[in-house]
Amino acid sequence: MNATNDLPELARRIVSIIKSILSGERLVAAFAGLFLPCPTVGAVSEWFKEHAWKACRRETVTWVRIPPAPLIFYRMPWSAVEASKTVSEIKSAAAIGCFALFWSTLTLLFDGAILYGVAQQLQVYVYASTTGLITKSAVSARPHSKGGSTYDVDIGYTYAVSGKSYDGTRYRYEHMSSSDNWAAVVVKNFPPGKSVTVFYNPRNPSDAVLIQGIEGFDLFAFAFLAPFNAVMLSFWYAGLKALRERRRGKAFSDVKILSEGSLTRARIVAFPAFAVAGMTLAAEAFVSVFVVGFFLGGFHPSITVAVVQWSVLLLSAAAVFVRQKVREQSGANDLIIDRVRREVTLPKYVARHEHVTLPLAAVSRISSRSTKDRRSSAVRHAVTIEWVASGAARAEIVAEWQDQRKAEAFAEWLRQEIQATKRE
Repeated sequence: MNATNDLPELARRIVSIIKSILSGERLVAAFAGLFLPCPTVGAVSEWFKEHAWKACRRETVTWVRIPPAPLIFYRMPWSAVEASKTVSEIKSAAAIGCFALFWSTLTLLFDGAILYGVAQQLQVYVYASTTGLITKSAVSARPHSKGGSTYDVDIGYTYAVSGKSYDGTRYRYEHMSSSDNWAAVVVKNFPPGKSVTVFYNPRNPSDAVLIQGIEGFDLFAFAFLAPFNAVMLSFWYAGLKALRERRRGKAFSDVKILSEGSLTRARIVAFPAFAVAGMTLAAEAFVSVFVVGFFLGGFHPSITVAVVQWSVLLLSAAAVFVRQKVREQSGANDLIIDRVRREVTLPKYVARHEHVTLPLAAVSRISSRSTKDRRSSAVRHAVTIEWVASGAARAEIVAEWQDQRKAEAFAEWLRQEIQATKRE
């Protein structure tokens, strides 16, 4: 076979691939159809063996240059259907990644702004202080884009440091105008002509405020951002989890395999305890923002109300964490294979409130099935175990996943474990 005869075919394939790439259709499929050149293994080495044997027999060996064998092209074991599916997965992952990046950027910007203001307010504790006089104090109204007005504080005061007079206009470092009556309360507490304590930066005396430390607004702002941070951390957790699964080569990391003597436990954890606690905190924070915002002081609640708000949030999240952890350790979510009794115990499920134990010899099939919810159109992949009891066929769902590969991987693991136990 002449290598030059393959060049037109190779050129044709390369041109076809380039056209597919430029057209933007099935990008991965184009590479999946690529023919990789690979020389015939052993073509030159066999020639060396033959002539080396002649040399050992002292036969005359003419100097001949033997070219390598012509290139033979092998197709990658990747069908167009698989490639098309991979393209869809890549597009979906890219879209989710871009949205996660956008969401994280905005959330971190708001987090940074709030944290910077809190850090500045805490720094006031080390500021020097002097006596000042309020010269101006009024409520300023600004029209809102959606109708109505928002209110802010227009304040002014004078103070002296080392014999030099300064004018201040900052009530505190970070605050936000709102439609509640917080500005009126501030004006009432700092009326014109009142003598007040002014806290100033010793390195820059013109940098001054009237309030030390944080207020209810700061804690309320963190509660307001809690749901947004929960979504952001969910994106991060899912991404890191996917990378860990890919690096470790474990397709079903939601399952912890535990060996306890003759027992093998598959602890199926859909959501870790910390994730459930975090989601609980985010949901309750979302509700508490409306409760506090409409009934307990608006966007600028008192520090007492804000502390109570966060106390409730943290205590409830801690209680959910402990409850979830206790449930995990109790074995409610464990699939148990007993090699001595030759039994398999199914974990509790949504529609199964008790464990189901069945003999391994009765197990006939383990499969992964996909079902689509008519309301949400979400596809769930369930691992199902089938067995025969009293002459009747029965089937139960072991667990469900949104990822088909995880369900299939767990079904394959369970199938191998049961078969290995039967052979023992």
